[in-house]
Amino acid sequence: MYWGNRYKETMDNIKHIVKQVHNDIAPMYGLLKTDGAGDSWEHFLFQFTVEKKIDLFIPQKHFHTVTEIGCGNGQIMVPYLQKLDTKLFIGIDFSPNMLKHTQKRLKAYNLHNNVQLILGTGENIPLKDESVDYCYLYGVFEHLDDPQSVVKEMFRIVRPNGYLCIAVPIKYSIAFWTYLLLGISLPKWGKAITLDLNFRDKLKYYKFYSTKKTKEIFKAALNNASNHIIAEVPVCYFYGVGFFERILRKMFYKKGATFISKLDKTIKMLGIPPAGIYFIIKKNKN
Repeated sequence: MYWGNRYKETMDNIKHIVKQVHNDIAPMYGLLKTDGAGDSWEHFLFQFTVEKKIDLFIPQKHFHTVTEIGCGNGQIMVPYLQKLDTKLFIGIDFSPNMLKHTQKRLKAYNLHNNVQLILGTGENIPLKDESVDYCYLYGVFEHLDDPQSVVKEMFRIVRPNGYLCIAVPIKYSIAFWTYLLLGISLPKWGKAITLDLNFRDKLKYYKFYSTKKTKEIFKAALNNASNHIIAEVPVCYFYGVGFFERILRKMFYKKGATFISKLDKTIKMLGIPPAGIYFIIKKNKN
């Protein structure tokens, strides 16, 4: 009983810290600022890992209702709104400040029509059963203490023949090792810290998964995930954080985007896992 209570207190504390940090960093979170500003490296990285991938894994361009779980400050929402023909786009986030900056971003891009922003969580999505055609989650899975419940909730709100897209950070990738060795844990974001060797603390706030473990989570949430996963699209292979990211940035400016693209292919050929994978799941009719 004592350990059970202690675990719950720890999980509640982690959730509180994750929420507070994201609320605080809302104005500057992500690669591109609210008005879309960013240097050419940041734009390249966003296009390579997000915009171009959307074209690969979206099965169609016309959906009545699309929902993003953990929409943050709207950075990922923008390319989806630009590429999809939707009647209603719903963004859900647990941070009031993130939603406030999503509104600013959408107005800057003139994309605020037919968009509804809701304060809520992935564990208890405030939408009716089978009310959404396409539901996606990006930059959230790594912070969840119970990803199975979130996947189950996403599946609940998607209509039969609808789709889920879930981005999952992958273990033993360059992103994993550089985060472990060169990154800092989430509670220390924004602080003047150059080295953080508290590995356990880092992985408590930002979790990585093997493909096998991810599919086990899906299977438990969806009863039989093998019947639903229709595609696995790598985010990229080359990306890393901290000092490694600064090296990549310098190589990009010195040798160009083609060099980084070739580097990505080389790392893939070496058998190193991708930084993350977009898992595309179709909800079949019973």
